[in-house]
Amino acid sequence: MIRRPAIAYRCRHWDGSGRRYCGTPGARRYLTGYRCPLHTPAALAGRPEPGTPPPGNGPNYP
Repeated sequence: MIRRPAIAYRCRHWDGSGRRYCGTPGARRYLTGYRCPLHTPAALAGRPEPGTPPPGNGPNYP
């Protein structure tokens, strides 16, 4: 299997009001398809990405 660079994938989030796909390059694969950082499942739900520290905590956060 040939691995393609991440830049080859475009966001497939459907914008219903604009009647088009987002199309931002550099999307990552999720269960719902390829998504840019603005359209990840966590971003659409208003939550931070898993594994990111809460805001305001320094590098010594336990």
